[in-house]
Amino acid sequence: ENIRIVSDISKNTLDINEVMKAVDITELKNRFPNELSGGQQQRAAIARAIVKNPSILLCDELTGALDSKTLKEVLKFVQKVNAEFGSTVVIITHNQEIRKMADRIIEVKDGKIIERGKHTELMQAHGYYYDLYTRQYEEMVTNTVSEIA
Repeated sequence: ENIRIVSDISKNTLDINEVMKAVDITELKNRFPNELSGGQQQRAAIARAIVKNPSILLCDELTGALDSKTLKEVLKFVQKVNAEFGSTVVIITHNQEIRKMADRIIEVKDGKIIERGKHTELMQAHGYYYDLYTRQYEEMVTNTVSEIA
């Protein structure tokens, strides 16, 4: 109902079953929000936003509470919405892997745009974006190695 109500009051909506499948919550469709985990609630919120088939989809830390499998599925579905329906997708994220899939990256620091371009261009420029990306990548590798050890 939580997702269907949005679908019912919007025009040109996407197929609700396809959206629920994309965010891996099909089997949860008869549950109430208080019966869902935090990650499941976030996936339901993503489904509510996507099912409306918006012309602009603003996503602040879209994948923050998702496991890696669901993260990939949600990102693929967001790309599909962008490609098939022409929706502009703006993702605010700290996730460096999401940055690589972007058509354009706008790096903001202290409320000011300091760099913009494609991932490869920004990496080649060796500026702020390069330093930030490299530092975050090194932290991720260090954390992964320490978890394995």
